[in-house]
Amino acid sequence: MNLFKKAFYLLWKIYFLLVFLAAFLVLFIPFLILFSIGKRPFKMAMFLMRCHSWFISLMTLTRFSVKGKENFPSAPYIVCSNHSSYTDIVYAYCIIPDYFVFLAKKELGSVPGFKVFFKSMNILVNRKNSAEAKKSLENCEERLKEGESIIIFPEGTIPESAPKLKSFKNGPFSLAIKAGVPIVPVTFLDNHKRMAEGSWFAAASPGKARVVVYPAIETKNLSKEDLVSLKEQTYEAIAKPLKEIINESK
Repeated sequence: MNLFKKAFYLLWKIYFLLVFLAAFLVLFIPFLILFSIGKRPFKMAMFLMRCHSWFISLMTLTRFSVKGKENFPSAPYIVCSNHSSYTDIVYAYCIIPDYFVFLAKKELGSVPGFKVFFKSMNILVNRKNSAEAKKSLENCEERLKEGESIIIFPEGTIPESAPKLKSFKNGPFSLAIKAGVPIVPVTFLDNHKRMAEGSWFAAASPGKARVVVYPAIETKNLSKEDLVSLKEQTYEAIAKPLKEIINESK
């Protein structure tokens, strides 16, 4: 990588971070007030999050192209998507039409400022503690019963090999079968280019952000014996366009 590209990626990441923080700080007090008075205002908080995300996409010259948005079924459902960048979290608010919550790693609940958002509105999971992880999935089931949709990154983390997928964990698929709600596979095709993980000199730039939403996979008549096949079906749907991108870059 030449020096010019390194400098551009660094400056772009700094700019993106400043835009994100500036927008979040403007909304921090409204978030704090809404989250302090109970669960009823969460849909207003969702509206603010959508405004925050669209503002970021506008200021960072991100051009969305969503294929298959009509494939979102009636809520509740579980969105399973690849996780190639923290922009997946930001841009999910521009893509998913219904009220939803994240199943997010516990560490995000301890980040100053952001913990108000993650601890109040979303569900945190400690994957290092099986008892706590089980409790988080039980919380997810309760939210689904209340009609809320959930987005889960079945890889569990952002892989160093992104956009190539890691193997999927069982949790989202066990939850979907138990709750009897459909899974909506979603692929973010370009987020690893918009804000790649790793060093400050990893790829980062404005540009297109293509998203593919696949037809929902029903789970109502499935049992735990179908978990592996459900996971494989979801994996193959999400991975297919990513394989094409990887082959094109070779």
